[in-house]
Amino acid sequence: MIKEYNQLEEKDWKRIKSALAITNGKALVLVHPFYATGSKAEMKKLKEVKGQDVLDYLFELKKELKQWNGPVFVMVEEDKIPAMKEILKHEKKDVIIVPTEPGTPTPHGVDPGREWKAFLERLKREGLKKVFLGGELYYKAEAGETGCVSGARRLWSKEIAFEKIGLVRNPRTGGVKPAWVPEHEIGRTGIETEIKENITFPGKRLTKKRRRR
Repeated sequence: MIKEYNQLEEKDWKRIKSALAITNGKALVLVHPFYATGSKAEMKKLKEVKGQDVLDYLFELKKELKQWNGPVFVMVEEDKIPAMKEILKHEKKDVIIVPTEPGTPTPHGVDPGREWKAFLERLKREGLKKVFLGGELYYKAEAGETGCVSGARRLWSKEIAFEKIGLVRNPRTGGVKPAWVPEHEIGRTGIETEIKENITFPGKRLTKKRRRR
């Protein structure tokens, strides 16, 4: 099953519930996988990252997907969803696509704050307790963590109020849609989160190089 999170039917929720029961309430979340590693333009911005770093990350990511036997949530920019579905079409596990705004893990939607909250509450009712996060981009330093993976961690663990900042063109339909940004935290979701650094990019690969200077 590969479906977008706001298109799930009752039969899909039953599958998710069964999958969560197998993993004791744990799920895997991949944030913008292949965002940089699949783009020559983006890779040029990461001058300190070597080709072997990319291969190591992709190897770990592929291995994690193969070994994981629970539900997988893939947060993907709205215009990259068709390509992501093509990449994942042979996956036999349950994959739920979460459309996001460009360059941010903010969920795409008519009212993402309300829709995202309702989605997380339903997941908790079906047994979700903890998510492991990986993907792109992720940076970890003494000052803290940054990038879309850490931003997604915030969205899964904390209840966020979103602010509408205007209108933008929808890349898939050509129509106009609201643009939203996370504004402030208003509570906690009750979902535990953990970042799996071996499946983040550039992650420690870039951090280690900077620390040696």
